[in-house]
Amino acid sequence: MLKSSSQTYGRVSQIFHWTVALLVLSMLPMGILISRMDDSTFRTLLYQTHVAIGIFILVIEAARLLWRISEPTPDIPEDMPRWNQLAYRGTHYGLHLLTLIMAGSGIAALLASGTGLFPWNVTPASVHHAAPLRVHDIVSKLYILLFLAHFGGVLLHQFTKSDVLSRMGWRWWPTRINNP
Repeated sequence: MLKSSSQTYGRVSQIFHWTVALLVLSMLPMGILISRMDDSTFRTLLYQTHVAIGIFILVIEAARLLWRISEPTPDIPEDMPRWNQLAYRGTHYGLHLLTLIMAGSGIAALLASGTGLFPWNVTPASVHHAAPLRVHDIVSKLYILLFLAHFGGVLLHQFTKSDVLSRMGWRWWPTRINNP
């Protein structure tokens, strides 16, 4: 099923979700390594890879949001408390927004440094003092916190409430113990 239903996300939404999630999860350790390494050929290669993946994430996230605008999302369970519905929506919208800000601030740092958008032109030294990197750094920490809240909420609901991972294509994942 390509399109979402009232109960589950469609295949297109699932592919967008897991592609962005896996790419972002690869970016976080890369960013940490880059910030802690001395200048070297390997650091430059990591930086260039980080930039290339970041641009790809921006393209995928933009396509994902266009798809999401045109495609309704599954209903939030009616028995979910109001505060939980707000947390659910807040983490989802927040992650979308922070993904765009992360990619945008990274691109802004490239443009401010004069290296352009070509990953192979980028060196750590060329963008080190670009002002947008401060935004990128701050937002990366917020992103980690929001991701952990999202992941925690998923696990909480998966093991205590309902099979939320099946909505995103993981039908084989274990659920709460008393689930029939």
